[in-house]
Amino acid sequence: MLRPLFANQRRTLLRAGAHACAASMLLAALATPYRFEATAQGQPHAGRFNIPDVPARLEYPKVAVQRDPFVSNEPTPEPDGAGALDALVLPPNDAVAATPIVRAIVRGDTPRALVDVGGRMETLGIGDVIAGTRVTAIGAQGVVLDDGETLPFTEKTP
Repeated sequence: MLRPLFANQRRTLLRAGAHACAASMLLAALATPYRFEATAQGQPHAGRFNIPDVPARLEYPKVAVQRDPFVSNEPTPEPDGAGALDALVLPPNDAVAATPIVRAIVRGDTPRALVDVGGRMETLGIGDVIAGTRVTAIGAQGVVLDDGETLPFTEKTP
């Protein structure tokens, strides 16, 4: 079994390996004639390492796009009664409570409330009409309506 190497022995072996690699690279480059000097003198290069010529400007082929690949070529068929769908008005969602829900309140000189009315968000101020009644006050507890009803603000924290 081999004895373990110490840190200074590892460093010495690493340096020796690095020097051997660098020396072999330098000697390989010095052993071959320079291609640039040979071509400047008009002589063909006879060395082992050939550097390929790079074209002056690359020419890319032009692509002719004839159609959108994501669109079908076939015309879309018209559904029966196509005009009837445009005039269709859906009723409000009955599953959602129709009572307005106060989602946020901004207090200050001109208080505002963000109220969810049947799935639609509305920004209300004092004097605006919601559900047929006028808003008289907006406070930390909620939105007070003209008929005396208060839409409570239930603060939800994550």
